[in-house]
Amino acid sequence: MRILVTGSEGRLCKSILIPYLKRFTKYEIIPFDLILGHNMLDYDSVMQKLDGVDVVIHAAGVAGPMRAKRKTDFAKINTNGTKNMLECSAKASVGKFIFFSSMSYYGTDAWMRYRRETGAIKGEDVAVPLYLPIDEDHPSILTRDCDKLTEYNGKYYGMSKAKVYEMAKSGDFPFDFISLRFAGFTSTPFRKIKSQLELMKKEAAKGIVRMRKHAVYRLSGITTNRIMKAAIRAVLEGKTEEKVSAFNTCEVLSLGNAASAYFPGVPQKKNGYIFSNEKLLNLFNEMKVKLE
Repeated sequence: MRILVTGSEGRLCKSILIPYLKRFTKYEIIPFDLILGHNMLDYDSVMQKLDGVDVVIHAAGVAGPMRAKRKTDFAKINTNGTKNMLECSAKASVGKFIFFSSMSYYGTDAWMRYRRETGAIKGEDVAVPLYLPIDEDHPSILTRDCDKLTEYNGKYYGMSKAKVYEMAKSGDFPFDFISLRFAGFTSTPFRKIKSQLELMKKEAAKGIVRMRKHAVYRLSGITTNRIMKAAIRAVLEGKTEEKVSAFNTCEVLSLGNAASAYFPGVPQKKNGYIFSNEKLLNLFNEMKVKLE
């Protein structure tokens, strides 16, 4: 299976995704990145690399509010660049297009409400989900009052991701389009945050709820890394029910007792993980894919 990976030289792909895929001899990885002289906005540049490609994993783009020089970069690169990738992939007879989307698709993330309640975020300028847990049917940022969303929330970033999904739904492309909506990734190894997490658990057992921001954020990122690898493997090998589908991968927590304190009322499994997304979990089980 020949797989074109866009954004191949970025931290996510280079340190996490590609090393994982290379463990499977059946996958041949075709790198695609601006650093390598490729341009997803250029038709010829894309078509050259798509020759004989079976699957496109599209992870390239402006990654968040702090990465863009101008607000228009999100529409130009994330939306228009992906549009070119979709059209070229259709012409090249690609069988599957896996799109790296984001929790910003919804205009917020599941952490925001609790971060506000614990005092980590103050004020009313941070949009919260309409309900929890967030699922694929939760309204997108395009249907919400965007004026209430700050750039911190990834307003323009979220809109660029949502527009791609709408484009895929209305485009009648010949390939399967799968949108994977992730939370933030991290390259921080687990051993570097272990001591902070142990302290959080001890505090939580005593009823002390304290936001140790870096440990929580990085553990969330490490969990997202694990889900990303399992999700990619599942959708590469599995057959999705619909031509255009989306999976929200963000409802996964790994904080043990600390998670129970931060997220009251959320059930915890014995192994410390909850997976509220039954749709994705069923696909994992079907393909015998496990979290690593």
